[in-house]
Amino acid sequence: MRQIHIAFFAVFLLLVSAAFSQTETNRFSRDGINEAEKLIGLEFSESKMDMMLPGLREQLRDFQAMRKFALSNSVPPAILFNPIPVGMKFERERKKFRMSRPGKVRLPDDLNELAFYSIAQLAELIAQRLRVIGDAARRVEEDARGLPDGYARRIKERVALLLDGGRVLDDSRLAQEVALLAGRVDITEELVRMKGYLAEAENTLARPQGPIGKTLDFILQEMNREANTISSKAEALPICQAAIVIKAEVEKIREQVQNLE
Repeated sequence: MRQIHIAFFAVFLLLVSAAFSQTETNRFSRDGINEAEKLIGLEFSESKMDMMLPGLREQLRDFQAMRKFALSNSVPPAILFNPIPVGMKFERERKKFRMSRPGKVRLPDDLNELAFYSIAQLAELIAQRLRVIGDAARRVEEDARGLPDGYARRIKERVALLLDGGRVLDDSRLAQEVALLAGRVDITEELVRMKGYLAEAENTLARPQGPIGKTLDFILQEMNREANTISSKAEALPICQAAIVIKAEVEKIREQVQNLE
């Protein structure tokens, strides 16, 4: 094979020289190849000559095109190829790599398609649900501020109904009862832990330190536990409704976390 390539190149050089001396410079024939192979000491079959002719003619056209390009002898040969355009400068300061956000990601109608979502898309879906949980936790916190006053008002109404105007209600005693009841239904600690788990989940998504599937699953278990405690301790309907939203979103995230490593 190598011998044929050498012969092909030699034949081409010889034919180029011959072609330039003819009037029509892009015509090759078997006769020219026969003359060249005699000089080289090789023999080609007619079928091989027919295969060589199109390539020889194409190379001759390329060679003639290069010869037409006006290039001064003072121009040095291109020993080094530099792909950078003249005048273009690159930043040399090394910056921390930051991935761009995938944009708005929607949950597919067929959940089986989640298997084909990228890690960034799955993370964005989870982040969207975490934001829903954060909004629900803030609503719980706002509604919980009015619980002591609501309990005091309800107790006054019930005690007044029981006494039916027969006795005067002791305000200090009422305050003690309200304080005891408020202590039993206080959800401040649960809300603090819920916000802490929420921040930990967001941080795990934003700056993963290796596999995050198991880590997120453990965090979600704790969030679900806090939501159950909030709904059982607080009797207010808005708080119970918000806790249900949190638990529903936690379960949806746990389903999506199964696709993460």
